[in-house]
Amino acid sequence: MIRSDDVRECVFAVTRNKKYTNYGEIAVNADKLRIVLPPKSSGSAKTFEYLSKIDPDGLGQAKDVINADSTDNAIELALKNDNAVAFFVQFPDPSNERFRRIRQLSGHIVPVIDSVILRQKVDDQAIYFAQETSISQLKWLNLGRRVVTVCTPLVLFTGANRRITSREQRPPHRQLVLNIRNMRSTDLIPEASPIAKVLKKTRQLSARARFHFQELSLNARERARPFFDRMYRGAGHMVQLMIMKARPPEHNQGRIQSDGFN
Repeated sequence: MIRSDDVRECVFAVTRNKKYTNYGEIAVNADKLRIVLPPKSSGSAKTFEYLSKIDPDGLGQAKDVINADSTDNAIELALKNDNAVAFFVQFPDPSNERFRRIRQLSGHIVPVIDSVILRQKVDDQAIYFAQETSISQLKWLNLGRRVVTVCTPLVLFTGANRRITSREQRPPHRQLVLNIRNMRSTDLIPEASPIAKVLKKTRQLSARARFHFQELSLNARERARPFFDRMYRGAGHMVQLMIMKARPPEHNQGRIQSDGFN
């Protein structure tokens, strides 16, 4: 990896169903939802595959997953059905026509924020960050509709220097990497560029706000648990024993062994 700066692409989940307001609600209902994705070869489809892998008990339970011809087509298909959600990865550019189209079709963006996602790391570096970003332009009020979701940094990378077969070409390659690493961010992203303008409208969530959205998602997961499991998780040791005695025997086999109860 050569460098990773503040330029980030964000994960958006779009639905017209108003009852879905956080990631946890989508995760616990994934097996009942139709998930509409951009083409299989897209980064969006690969991102959904990764999220499903790290959340096997949530998004990983999705059974009805289809790929549309394009991101725009995925959004339109999902917004025709109350029981569908479109997932896509997008640079949060407020001038993008895609976000206006979502509002036109009565869709809304669900915050994709969950502790399962935020704790993922590669080489001890976080993959996703919870951010607040603008996705609309209302110039006459100097305001924009803002949404919260996870975003991942764009990474500039190259091949390992040792893999270059020609020894004469290794020093120039090594110097090129060093030069790019030492460049100022302002040199890579000119002040007047569209990307720079978007970055000014995007900020990382505070720890308090991040905790709030993670709690919403966690609570949705907890509410979906069977009644006895919810009671068990919130109970003390003695109460847990009483709950276990009240449960049908087949429900207690794995629990007794894993918790060490006699």
